[in-house]
Amino acid sequence: MGDELISPNWHVAMVHYPIALLTLGVAIELLAFPRALSRLRAAGNWMIVLGAVLCLPAAATGLYALHDVTRHNGGPWHEVVGQLDWSPQIWTLLSRHIGLTSAGTALALMAALSQIASLDGPQQAMRWPKRIVLAIAALLLTAGAWHGGEAVYRHGIGVEVSESSRAAGRFPTDVKFYVPPLQLHTELAGLALGLALAATAMTVRRWRELRFLTPAAVQLREIAEEVSRGSQELQHVSPPRAAPALFWLLTFLLVAATASAGLWYSEGDWSLPVLNDLINNPVSREQSNRLVAHIIGGGAVLVLPLVLAVLTRLAPRWKFCIGVVACILLTALAWQVFSGALMLYDGLGGPFSHFVVPATAPATQP
Repeated sequence: MGDELISPNWHVAMVHYPIALLTLGVAIELLAFPRALSRLRAAGNWMIVLGAVLCLPAAATGLYALHDVTRHNGGPWHEVVGQLDWSPQIWTLLSRHIGLTSAGTALALMAALSQIASLDGPQQAMRWPKRIVLAIAALLLTAGAWHGGEAVYRHGIGVEVSESSRAAGRFPTDVKFYVPPLQLHTELAGLALGLALAATAMTVRRWRELRFLTPAAVQLREIAEEVSRGSQELQHVSPPRAAPALFWLLTFLLVAATASAGLWYSEGDWSLPVLNDLINNPVSREQSNRLVAHIIGGGAVLVLPLVLAVLTRLAPRWKFCIGVVACILLTALAWQVFSGALMLYDGLGGPFSHFVVPATAPATQP
């Protein structure tokens, strides 16, 4: 925990947004039964979608927060844990915080993404199974936040007394005081993952439009809507059209910003000779193999959203091709998050599938 504007880290601020949006959105969805409140229900559904997507950057900043409060020095995770004097109650609270919020995030994303993928998107009223799932997700997130708050306010996790430049009313001119690069990198990574999932759901919705919303079907739908409203004069009402290409383009911009923040944090020389040494030098490769894999994955994640933006705009009916590229992108994004967590907690070098295992002392001869 360094001398930064937001102390101890951004996670304490980010967690409030998804909980507030999801809770309010679910309440509106459950209570807005009358047809006259359809616009209010649409607003509530958009809150649910935004809240579910924002769970991912909140989780990403949570990864950084645990790294931050353990005062990680870059060594293996087992060494860091061995140096902590945390009580079992603290570990229990943090474990429940992570487990409950992870489950709530998964449920919220499943319900919200399926809503985006539907023909009418967030404008459509949700069915009761989705409402129940979202209510459970909101409860899980709230319970998880409570456990995190207990760890902070009862056990002092992330709380320390330190000399800060703000104590004397002075604020430094270094931009890193206001925007720490590593926190920015993790925050943008979570946003990019959330937007990529939303773009995938929007792509599925576009496929459904191409399949079901033929010109004749659109005309019948417009007539049914007008009749249901009791209107005597037919008006042209077009259903909202999905725009997956725009979402994929925004994903590309977020990934580019994430990569830029990562380069800013590293402050290293990334010329071709240096990269060649990282890849081909056995010693450098062993010490930074996770970093090399993270860089390679970052290149793939940077290119694939542009490919998907072009495909969904110019050839939206190429479902197999788009689906394969989207699966590769989501897999690469998952790897980026996993490898980033490995580097954050366990160092730049080591196994790709797990943390470094502590070496056991050799058995002594009797």
